[in-house]
Amino acid sequence: MADEQIRKLHKPLRRYHDGSGEFSMDTAEDVAREYEIPVEDVSYFEVCAHCAFLETWHPSEAGVDYDYRESLWPCATIRALLQREAADA
Repeated sequence: MADEQIRKLHKPLRRYHDGSGEFSMDTAEDVAREYEIPVEDVSYFEVCAHCAFLETWHPSEAGVDYDYRESLWPCATIRALLQREAADA
């Protein structure tokens, strides 16, 4: 039961960028429009939805861009969960 609840919070979320990886956006269409490139040229990476929220949530700094450093997928929580599952198998 606890593992299921953890997995509901810690799940992959795609972030889209122009290939440089410097800035990311919520959708491929946003990136294509911002950088004036075809949607097919848009790249993505995955972050943990929960960890990314915690890492980038700074209400006093609204509009500031953030790196995803600790929340790249798979996050530390999921890696620990997978290690425990492997040890139990």
